Amino acid sequence: MKIGDTFLITKPGRTLDTHLWIVLSDPAANPDKVLIVNLTSCKDRKSIDESCILDVGDHPWVREQSYVNYLESEVKLIKESEYAKLLGPALINPQKPLENDTLDRVLRGAAITDRLGLGQRELLKNQGLI
Repeated sequence: MKIGDTFLITKPGRTLDTHLWIVLSDPAANPDKVLIVNLTSCKDRKSIDESCILDVGDHPWVREQSYVNYLESEVKLIKESEYAKLLGPALINPQKPLENDTLDRVLRGAAITDRLGLGQRELLKNQGLI
């Protein structure tokens, strides 16, 4: 796993989660705290975070305008070892990594959003990503 990787999560007994998850921090720098955020469709949303909007063409998974959901309650800190364990039973479905320019936009959004938690923001700052 590395920064910019993307994946879908399979819920046991169900199909894939509808959100694309993005590895936003550097697992090599801190494998016990890996920040992941998800993409959420802008369609029919009353409140979206406009810090980073992705459009069709920014990633193969994006089929309609979507925003990076930096909301503290929605982002997750995972351990790199947990990710590896989920790959075995196919609970994680890897997707194409973000292109560098798209990853840069997502990181710029993380730097300006007011929805990212303090500990999450500090992790990205300490890694020199924002």
